[in-house]
Formats: sequence, structure tokens, C-alpha cells
Amino acid sequence: MVVRKNGVAILLMVLQLLASWGASVSQCTRLFSSTQGVNVIWILSWVFFAVMSLALAIGSYRETKSRKSLILVIIYANSLLLATLNLTIVAQRGTWERFDSIVLILIIATSVPTVILARWKLGDWWQGLSHPIIRGTLGMYSITWPQLYLVFTIWRDGNGGLPGLVIILGHLLVILRLWEIKLAISQEGSWNQKHIGILIAESGNWLSWLAVTAAWLKYG
Repeated sequence: MVVRKNGVAILLMVLQLLASWGASVSQCTRLFSSTQGVNVIWILSWVFFAVMSLALAIGSYRETKSRKSLILVIIYANSLLLATLNLTIVAQRGTWERFDSIVLILIIATSVPTVILARWKLGDWWQGLSHPIIRGTLGMYSITWPQLYLVFTIWRDGNGGLPGLVIILGHLLVILRLWEIKLAISQEGSWNQKHIGILIAESGNWLSWLAVTAAWLKYG
């Protein structure tokens, strides 16, 4: 049974790595020909989301030393690499607009009260910033606002800069990552705060990606 579970976990990891590379290469290739409907803050949000999720995965691995948690570390480290690659391209071919600044302000405006509340509850700024659920919430803000803005830019400009493969693989990757979290919890026997933080971030990611998908289908 243990061998079977480990085999499933490795298979899920391989599928996620393949899917993430497929989505990233598809998006990178499209950015060279069109940035229609794609905004800089959205790509930048990939990087921040990956950083926050990677920090939570590393924290979970340090606490549990489980193989499933290590797999999450590998997955989010790969996500950070690919997000940085896409950001490098869009920084050269895209344009920072006034609305990108507005979205950035929204992220800050929702993040700052969250951190202040955490500091008030925990009594220390660093504990507030490093708390897994707070990090997960900040990750949720960082990805949700830009993807909702992406809905607007698709409506305004069309979906030419966003390949259909990225839409499909985006959903697949969230499902696979949530499955990985489930496996990690089953191996460790209980939830920990790092798992909850990752779940919060991924929930915001998936719900806003559903909105992006609806816009992509309607206004393409």
C-alpha cells in the first residue's frame, strides 16, 4: 500500500511538471507573437504566488520531513522558475498600464490590513508575516486580483495573448496540486497550518481562474 501511494505521488508530480512546462512554453511562445488580453501584473502575480506557496511548502517539509511535502517543494520551485521566465518575456514585450498600478494598489490595500491584524493578534510583525495562514492569504490576494483584472483585459482586448492550452492546463494544475495536498495530509495524519495556507491560496487561484475561463470562452 505504501509503495502504491508513493507511486501515485510521483506520478502526480511528473504530470504537474509536464503540465506546467507545457503551459509555460505555450504562453511564452504566444507572448512573442501577441500580448492581447495579457497584462504585466498577472504574470508578476505568478512569481509572487509561487514564492508564497514555495515558502509554505518548505515550512511544511521542515516540520514533517515527509516525501509528499518534499514533492510540493519541487512543484512550487518549478512554478517559480517558469513564472520568472514568463515575466522576463512579458517585461520586454508588454506594457505596464495604469490599471496594472491600480491592481497593485488593491493587492497592497488588502494585504496591509491582513498583516496588521496578524501583528495585533500574534504580537510580533515577523510572526504575523511568517504565519502560514497569513502567507496563504497574501498569496490569494496576489493571484486573485490580477486574474480578475485579466477578465477585464480579455473583455477589452480579446484573448489573443492567452492560449487555450494554458486555460486547460491551469485547471489541471490546480486539481493536481490539491490532490498532492490531500496525499500529504493523509501521509502525515492531520492538517497543519501550512496545508491550510496553501489551500487558501489555491482556492483563490482556482476561483479566479474559473472567471478567466468564462471570459476567455465568451469574449474570444
